[in-house]
This record gives sequence, structure tokens and C-alpha cells, in this order.
Amino acid sequence: VEFFEHAEKAYVATLRLGLTTNTQDITGETLETRPVEVSDAALTAALTRFTAGCTPRCKIHVRDFAPCTRTYDMNGGIIMLQNEGQIAFVTGAGGGIGRAIAAQLAREGYAVGINYYERRDKAEELAAQLAREGCRALAVQADVSKRDEVNAMVKRVEEAFGPISVLVNNAGVAGQALFQDVTDALWERYFAVNLNGARNTIQAVLPPMLHEHAGCIVNVSSMWGLRGASCEVTYSATKAALIALTRSLAAELAPTHIRVNC
Repeated sequence: VEFFEHAEKAYVATLRLGLTTNTQDITGETLETRPVEVSDAALTAALTRFTAGCTPRCKIHVRDFAPCTRTYDMNGGIIMLQNEGQIAFVTGAGGGIGRAIAAQLAREGYAVGINYYERRDKAEELAAQLAREGCRALAVQADVSKRDEVNAMVKRVEEAFGPISVLVNNAGVAGQALFQDVTDALWERYFAVNLNGARNTIQAVLPPMLHEHAGCIVNVSSMWGLRGASCEVTYSATKAALIALTRSLAAELAPTHIRVNC
């Protein structure tokens, strides 16, 4: 349980419930937290005890070891989930890493757009599962290499939820081939999805971020973009280009407080 006072210092109280200990640190050093399942009844009782001596300006933030953070008022009532009202969009979320990212963001309070290319059943299954958990999610189809499809997809998500504040560019294609066997079609398809796809989605979601001077863009790259890989020259080249795009765009957007990482 963290007690934040609107003053010069933030004080962190120590709460022990069962086998859980959150250590106190008023110097700004990293806290050690040991996860545990805490029932709502125990949590409410603890809040009642701790809030008895709090000032009216004090808020309580509780990390309840579920995937999201709850913010409680002074009476122990839930004010909001962390990230509630924020919109995230994940490309290539029909399976694998993208699916896991989309699910985690939804469970942390984001409304999530789930992009898929071919795996409609998997994407809609995930959206339905998240809806049953009380999350907001929408599955949308598009080939990220095609600008018109990306613009239409982003428009649909924004109409459903609002402006996108977090973009995760996860969509990509990969495979192994000897360099002398790489055809024009393969080379162009890899760059169209892995690099141009990121460009298309970023340009589609960027205007509201620029207007608000806020936002987060994450491009999923690969260690092969830094080191290269035998028999994966095309894939490695696309990921190296994506890393360069990320670094350059991060510098360009830094004055507007938009973060770009990979």
C-alpha cells in the first residue's frame, strides 16, 4: 500500500498480510515487493486501519497482484483501474506474442484493438474472452502493409473506443532462405510488412498523439536486427531498419513527449 501526499516527499507504508511484505523506503530507492493473493475483505480491512491516520489529501494506490492496479478512495472504494480510459492497439495480435500483449494490456485497464491478418477466429476468440472478463476489446482485420486498410482499421478502433494512446507494432513475417534464393516478391513482402507496416500504423495513430503531446509507440524488433543471422538476411535487414526507424523517430518526437521504443 502506497500513501502519496501532495508534498515534497512520498511516504510508503509497510503492509503485512499473510506472507506479503512491502518494505518501506522514503529515500527513493526501489522497493522490494513479494506477490501474494489478497482477498477484497482483507484489503478493505487493511485500508480501514491505515486510512484512520491519513490526511484528507492522501490517496491510496494498491497493487493487488492481479494484472492491474486499483486506486481506492479514503473509504476503501475503487476509484478506477490503472490505465482506464486509455486506448491501446496491437498489430499481429491473432496469436503468439501479439495475442499475449493484447491480453495483458486489456487486463491492465486499456481498451484494446486486436489486429489480425488471417487468424480471424483466434482474434475474435480473444476479444470475446476479454469481454467476459470485463475488458474492452475489438478484433479488426487488415494487412498492415496496405495504407488504406490500416487507416480504415484505425478509424474503426477510434470510433469504438477513442484516440489510440499506445501502439504496439508486432505484426511481422519471418523465414529462412539462402540469400541467392531470395526472390523480389519475398524481399518486398518482408519489407512491406515488417517496415512499411510500422510506418503505416504510426502515421495513422500519430495525429491525436501530437495534438495531446502524449503517447507511446513500441516496435517489436529482433536481436537479428542488431547482429544479423545466417539464412535470414531479409528478415534481419527489415529488423535493422525498424530499429533505425525507432531511434530516429524517438529523437524526432521527444519534444512532444511521445515515447518510441523497440
